[in-house]
Amino acid sequence: MISLFLLATPLFSDSENYSDKNQLKGSSSPYLLQHADNPVHWLPWGDEAFSEAKRLDRPILVSIGYSTCHWCHVMEHESFEDPNTASLMNDLLITIKVDREQLPGVDAFYMEAASLMGGSTGWPLNVFIDHEGKPFYAGTYFPTANWQNLIRRVDDLWSTQRDKLSESGDALTNAIQDYSSRSEGSLSSSEFTVEDGNSVMSDFLSSLIMKFDKEYPGFPSPGGTQFPPNTTLSFLLEYPDLRGRDLAEKILETMQNSGLHDRVGGGFHRYTTDREWRVPHFEKMFYDNAQLMALYSRASVIFDRRDFLQTAIDIGDYLIRDIQAFHGEKTHEPVPGWIPYSLSNVEINNSTPNRSLYRNILLDVRSKRPRPGRDYKVLTDLNGLVLEGFSILARVSGESRFIEEVKNLSTVLIDRYKKEGVIRSSGIAPYITDYAFMITGLTAAYPVLEDPVLIEIAEKISNKAFEDLATGLGSFYSSPKGSLNLPVRKVDSFDTQVPSGLNSLALGFSRIYGITGNDFWTLLEGRKDLKQPQVLICNDRSCLLPVYSVDELINRLVEAGIIL
Repeated sequence: MISLFLLATPLFSDSENYSDKNQLKGSSSPYLLQHADNPVHWLPWGDEAFSEAKRLDRPILVSIGYSTCHWCHVMEHESFEDPNTASLMNDLLITIKVDREQLPGVDAFYMEAASLMGGSTGWPLNVFIDHEGKPFYAGTYFPTANWQNLIRRVDDLWSTQRDKLSESGDALTNAIQDYSSRSEGSLSSSEFTVEDGNSVMSDFLSSLIMKFDKEYPGFPSPGGTQFPPNTTLSFLLEYPDLRGRDLAEKILETMQNSGLHDRVGGGFHRYTTDREWRVPHFEKMFYDNAQLMALYSRASVIFDRRDFLQTAIDIGDYLIRDIQAFHGEKTHEPVPGWIPYSLSNVEINNSTPNRSLYRNILLDVRSKRPRPGRDYKVLTDLNGLVLEGFSILARVSGESRFIEEVKNLSTVLIDRYKKEGVIRSSGIAPYITDYAFMITGLTAAYPVLEDPVLIEIAEKISNKAFEDLATGLGSFYSSPKGSLNLPVRKVDSFDTQVPSGLNSLALGFSRIYGITGNDFWTLLEGRKDLKQPQVLICNDRSCLLPVYSVDELINRLVEAGIIL
């Protein structure tokens, strides 16, 4: 069964009056297609939109979101479908719609700008920029009246005080450039020692222990929501400290027995709306389930927990049954409820009466209901991430269907690479995670399939990453030169909802070295390309261990169950 579906629909054609109508029809992005019938004259991100802004001498609105974003839909209904608001936008602005998942580099740049302005961040992200792409104002959701007033104010400032808008745009852009520049070079061993690394990790673990919610295990947000802390869990499983592993086991068990977990169809929702892990936000993300499939598989080995393995198997079956069949990458799926029994208190196998009875009945009921909306675009990085998840699950479970899935998905990814090179999706330039997750996915699949072509392709993609992304100072940019109309070429060194592309490149290169023995991929000695990325890539909830040799990294990966 083929696991990947390719969209090859051409995007947009030029016309004399490019901004006189909505230009989103024919997009490969479901999010952009949701806005294709708006009376707003939306344009896709690209040279044509910037040229049109210069021709008409108007400020540019960049509105960023994704297909299952609730407040994106609210603002669309209230403002972008309103003829009066649309007329105002069409008369005074050049309007660009961006799918944050299709163009993560654009989203990351303007999200950082919004954060520096001190306002709220999130989606929809609405940013006003000049003809060079420099931002001078940003916000998220606006009620219609406020939105109309803001557009008129921006138009007035553009006409009367453009120099001040330019000053603001220059200051924000320079601040982003300064921050990114600090990540472009290497740290020498004299600047950062092994002892420093151990201290950082110890302090980070201590901060996690302090933030840990003992009553409802996890790290709840200030608003009381609970998200699966995927990258933090990977750190806690990896770090050689029993206190961290104890936190990880408690969180994994709590999530498994919570409303976050779809006991009927398998898989996990994006988050719960309460601290108690009870009420889910009914939206399933491909990247969450790919990572959780790997985490529960690894944890089943570390803690000798058969219930953890069953949860991983259920995720795998969900992805094959519901996602693969529709060639999708995420879905939000209302369910009739979750079964309130603890998986750890029953014998976990498919013959258990409670398990098979409830699941079969509820799955049958669900199958008769209209299917929920799906974002069906195909992104290289997320398919690489799920390939790694299936590879780990296949090795731990030994189940033939998962081994077959590893074979199918790796074959499709390699075939697409041979035809189109490294891409994000058809017609879209790659992001650092597209290179990195392809490498980690293929190298994780190698022990399952033992096919040397997997490593051959992984090495070619690694070389392409050096060619396209290397800063020349020991790090890697997030996107190829000239691929985006942005004033700064950023280096993004933090985990987000997915692992850092910089970290994943380091992991992938290390795996290639471990498999081939080719000293070129050690990199930590002589070339120093990876001195900086993997030692200090942390935010408040995620961090990768500091390592100073490939052998050390490989040993830790073996200990953590990442390499089995």
